[in-house]
Amino acid sequence: MLRGSFFSLSVPQMKAIDLAERLREVLEAKITKCRREMLDVYMPIEVETIQAQIMAYQWVQARVQDIVIENESKDTKIRI
Repeated sequence: MLRGSFFSLSVPQMKAIDLAERLREVLEAKITKCRREMLDVYMPIEVETIQAQIMAYQWVQARVQDIVIENESKDTKIRI
């Protein structure tokens, strides 16, 4: 997340966004791990299971991103 000299977020919103960013990083690591696992499995059912996990992680990432965008758009401008 880019931060300039002007923040439009309150301190609790910034903490929530930092937490969301950490969660996004964890989910991205899990997605990467799943993709590597897919290279090592040979049974189609295992591949489908891993693909379902990836889709679930991506869904969570999208919901977190929606929440972050929603909170960023609130009119709570603070100059720092």
